[in-house]
Amino acid sequence: MQTPINSALKWRTFFLTLFLVSFTTLGCSAKEADTSNSASKTSTQAQASEDQKQAENAGATDAQDEHAGHAHDKAPDVMGDYQPVFKQAREAVLTSLASNPNDFVAGVHYDEFPARQPRVNSGEKIEVVEFFSYGCPACFNAEPYMHSYSEVLGDDVEFIRIPASFNASFEILARAFHAATALGADEAAHIAMFDAIHIKKRQDLMTSEKALANFYARYGVDKDKFLKTLNSFFVNTKIDQERKLAQTYQVSGVPTVVVNGAYRTGGRKAGSYNAWSQILAHLVEKERQLN
Repeated sequence: MQTPINSALKWRTFFLTLFLVSFTTLGCSAKEADTSNSASKTSTQAQASEDQKQAENAGATDAQDEHAGHAHDKAPDVMGDYQPVFKQAREAVLTSLASNPNDFVAGVHYDEFPARQPRVNSGEKIEVVEFFSYGCPACFNAEPYMHSYSEVLGDDVEFIRIPASFNASFEILARAFHAATALGADEAAHIAMFDAIHIKKRQDLMTSEKALANFYARYGVDKDKFLKTLNSFFVNTKIDQERKLAQTYQVSGVPTVVVNGAYRTGGRKAGSYNAWSQILAHLVEKERQLN
């Protein structure tokens, strides 16, 4: 079993590697998500053996979560464990924003909608909306940047996360996000879910409502309320609205960010983490100048 520190070190290794390379392969498309289950069925016997080991580990971890939900155990200090990762990401974001380039071109670095599209909220703040999925490796790799970027936005900017639901495994995670958020789950639970799926290989969290309930119980979410909320009218409505919004914004993969219903960009267009944060800052500033 991996310790939290080993998990943090692995994420830090991912981050440091990705910081130096292109964003080209960092994206989970709707088509890729739809075919992921069928592709897994063609695994070799060796892969099947590895999957069995992961399933056994996941079962053990789920049992720990279930026990923790009834005991006085505290959830792992994920935010503390990952502070070195977020600190480095924040410094990189601030450095890239300070350079403030203005040579980004519509159609190359970002897409501009022919007409402004509906926003998520009706407030006056500029919206930066991230479409993501806990099941997407690219979203996991981008999370240190998105987490850090969301913390340095101005008071006139609102950062909004929208979970994609391209397939069944993405949908159950999207439902879990909304149910847990409605019941008070915080940023630590958000980071911990990425860690559980991509570091601890908790594939059960992509299929099992019980495993999800046990997981969030460690972060103060009532299990029974979570299970009731997961398939509630509230969450059903959220999923339906966000699917329609994703279609309106023509979101074909994640992570994708839409700025104020006017611009769309993502990793493949940005080319690097530095450029992505700069592009987002550029688009936010364009919106500020309209006010």
